[in-house]
Amino acid sequence: DSPAARQLALARTRLRRAVDRLAELEAAEARRREPIAIVGMGCRFPGGVVDRASFGELLDSGRDGLGDIPPERFDARALLDPQPDVPGKLVSARGGFLPDLDRFDARFFGISAPEALELDPQQRLLLEETWRCLEDAGVPPERWRGRRVGVFLGGRGSEYFDAHTDRRPIDAGPYYATGNALSTCAGRLSFTFGWTGPSFALDTACSSSLVALHQAVRSLRAGECEHAIAGGVNLILDPVSSVSVSRANMLSPRGRCASFSDQADGYVRAEGCGLVLLTPYSRALEQGLRPLALVRGTAVNSDGRSGGLTVPSGPAQESVLRAALEDAGLPPGAVQFVAAHGTGTELGDPIEARALDAVYGKREGQRLLVGALKTQIGHGESSAGIAGLLQVLISMRERRLPGLLHFEGPNPHVDWERLGLELCADPRPWPETRGARTGAVSSFGFSGTNAHAVLSEAPPTTREASPLGEDPALLPLSAHSAAALKQLAAEYLKRLDRGAELRALAGSACHHRSQLHQRCAVLLPADPAEQRAALEAVRDGARTGQRSTDDPGLAFLFGGQGSQRPGAGRALFDHAPVFRQSLERCAAAVDDLLERPLLELLFEATAEQLSETQRTQPVVFALQAAQADWLASLGLTPAAALGHSVGELAAAYTAGVFDLETGARVAALRGRALAERVSTGAMLAVGAT
Repeated sequence: DSPAARQLALARTRLRRAVDRLAELEAAEARRREPIAIVGMGCRFPGGVVDRASFGELLDSGRDGLGDIPPERFDARALLDPQPDVPGKLVSARGGFLPDLDRFDARFFGISAPEALELDPQQRLLLEETWRCLEDAGVPPERWRGRRVGVFLGGRGSEYFDAHTDRRPIDAGPYYATGNALSTCAGRLSFTFGWTGPSFALDTACSSSLVALHQAVRSLRAGECEHAIAGGVNLILDPVSSVSVSRANMLSPRGRCASFSDQADGYVRAEGCGLVLLTPYSRALEQGLRPLALVRGTAVNSDGRSGGLTVPSGPAQESVLRAALEDAGLPPGAVQFVAAHGTGTELGDPIEARALDAVYGKREGQRLLVGALKTQIGHGESSAGIAGLLQVLISMRERRLPGLLHFEGPNPHVDWERLGLELCADPRPWPETRGARTGAVSSFGFSGTNAHAVLSEAPPTTREASPLGEDPALLPLSAHSAAALKQLAAEYLKRLDRGAELRALAGSACHHRSQLHQRCAVLLPADPAEQRAALEAVRDGARTGQRSTDDPGLAFLFGGQGSQRPGAGRALFDHAPVFRQSLERCAAAVDDLLERPLLELLFEATAEQLSETQRTQPVVFALQAAQADWLASLGLTPAAALGHSVGELAAAYTAGVFDLETGARVAALRGRALAERVSTGAMLAVGAT
């Protein structure tokens, strides 16, 4: 207890605190920079893009997804005038448009017919693509109900009411506010899917969806939510905005978006909806989610006082690029390709090219490749940023870059020879690289808000093996209506036509899709012709079925002594971690009560050895309780649990009467007591009136 000893103890305490504080700071820094995994995506864009496969096909084909303004939007021909100064007129009647906006299965999402009539189609699109995004990630939507999932959306408000009514107060029904407000674009998703994380929509014009992604990444790293939906939506339902940008000389009179080209004469308006499902990379691996790509860094800033409200600022663009790279912890040379904002205007393209060169151009070896998705699908405005991000994701995975459409020569206002950039004028393979393939995307709003994101490919991972240890024998089909069930069967037939293997699709449908009320199942024989015939029967309505709407719920019945068999549970033990952990807990609880370890009895004992009551009862309980735990991990929990003989103990455990270890010990002691007191005898089961 000398002063020196007290000083030494105090110094040790301070050192421990300093070490702990350093560990906390390191952990916080790791969270601040942790890559965010994209584990699912949903999209609807011009050119027939409805999923990842069709998006890749569009990029690879070099097709132009633009066309004439559909007559159901508004009478564009009556508004057409090649002179931009004519009031109330458009210089072009072309754009990128989505079909079938009037098609919506309101009942699927629990929305009444009167509410659906006042519901902005943008909200309908978001509901549909969120569902698809979850299924793309292998997450049945009901599995995350009540979880801290965030919703971060970019949009620009609704044109639906103005376009389809006379704009009188009497035209506003009870659902007008919730059906058309920007805020409810996000709030409706959280409500429908039962999520409790941050939920909001924002409008920064053309950069909205990439700003939403930035906010989602920040929220995930801060721990505000476990997972997040991020993206944006844009629909053109009313001519007023189109006339305004036409009169401001922003639109291309030719109706073509020629980014970075000497033909650039303005942009082309377009519709679209794109969403990604995000989760921290470490959590994705823990939960068996498949990362499609990693968001390494994001940044947002403003032009500030530029040459005009809608005039881009080169220094501001340079600043946001550098900030995103710093957030990613990557040097500029690590990025091989940038999906540029690329509006196709004489003013904007040169400013963006010089900013890209200032940050990315000073590199050794190959120049930075630059592309622009707007040449294929137009300017999706509040959905443009997420569209560019999905282009980078798909191009990285396919290892192929699309070319620039409508490109006859480079923009003459840029000295391309002096820049460290190369325009991706023609399709080409993704450049070879020693490290991970890495790309970036820019999105700049005409309000002055700029966003930039850096992505890299995810390290290869494999999904956990099937918990059954074998391939599925059934393809389950389910929908909310008979018509939708037929359509689903038709979609599977299309996938077969594209070379998909039905057994692989069945595995996904079994474990990662919601099982809805209208159901049937297709056996998976070896003969492809039989598979096709079965699906065609569903598509044509020859096979269908419906789950009872008054279903009382699931019940478990646990068998008694006599249900044991040698080696039971081996496949689950090898392939289902939850099942294995429960069995190991039972073994740890009862091995001191048994003359032979529980796991040895399970997997090595003969049928004769297992038939001894003191061995049978703990084995039967452990198997049944572990199965119940495994089923619960898959979302299958019973409304009622019943048991026969020792199965009553497994039923009691499942009902929460006692914990696993208590149940295992009761089963072992019960079996031993019966064996000691009833050494001889037999049982007779009689079926009688």
